Amino acid sequence: MTRGAVDADPLGGFYWNEAEAGTFDEILDGLLAIAAVTASGHLKLIGSAFVVAAYGDHAVAISAAHNIRLGIAGVQVPHSRSASSALAEFLPHGGAPQIEPEKIRVLQRSRGRPVASKVSWAVWDERSDVAILGVRLQELGNDERFEAQFGLDSRVPKAGDTVAVLGYANMSSKFEDEGNGIVTGTLQLRPTLRMGKVREEHPGGHILCRGACVETTIPVFGGMSGGLACLLPEAGQPIAPFGFISTDPEEPEEQKMDRSKPGNSILGCLPLSRGPLGHVGIRIENLHRTVDPTDEFQWPPSDLISWSLDPA
Repeated sequence: MTRGAVDADPLGGFYWNEAEAGTFDEILDGLLAIAAVTASGHLKLIGSAFVVAAYGDHAVAISAAHNIRLGIAGVQVPHSRSASSALAEFLPHGGAPQIEPEKIRVLQRSRGRPVASKVSWAVWDERSDVAILGVRLQELGNDERFEAQFGLDSRVPKAGDTVAVLGYANMSSKFEDEGNGIVTGTLQLRPTLRMGKVREEHPGGHILCRGACVETTIPVFGGMSGGLACLLPEAGQPIAPFGFISTDPEEPEEQKMDRSKPGNSILGCLPLSRGPLGHVGIRIENLHRTVDPTDEFQWPPSDLISWSLDPA
């Protein structure tokens, strides 16, 4: 997926800028929204993710680990006695939330149509805040397929570099019981593409992302967590994520919409490694994992992820 032509100064003289809706539709098929199935069977939108390997009826995607530990687990285990902001080392069972992947859904576009998928497996590293998901189409037919994917970039941005982020903002859901067992609902998602500058590099981590990350001038919204982060490519060049959206301070929405005020978002850098066949993969150091035992697609392709079950 490539980037089209834009102005010579994509920031327009501001700290950050936002692409107009409809100008980046061609890359949205690779962007996902993560939702948890509630006890009542409804969907609660959690955060964003993006596809890095598409295999037709299934795919591998990257997101933020806190979408699982805080978002998904917060819905599936709503009465946890631990604070949602507690660090992993202070949680019971080694900090691994007891989540059920079969009760997670991923929403995406396929050839312009909305499609729902199931999560077959998930692995995550709470320290670097990176998560990797195996997803499979919920229903086959109607020519839905995973086709769009983003290649990964091993470059780490430097202070002053222009970067872009893509995720779903303004997530909301509403369900109503119509009676006779009929429930209707609406989900709202706003795809958001923003650009800004790297303010500072944090090779040892910063705030909740304790792996390598960068701080930027781009303000982001909660639902964008787990969306992609990339160096701004030249026109016609592919969009290749170096990382993902991790965290951003809680600030009034009007401030996050004011381009004359800089943001402080943290973008996690992907822990890339070279696989046994020479492919670029993701190395998960402090591994937590969960698998849907009913799904045959239980493990990721070995050329994408290299495994380390013990901390480095």
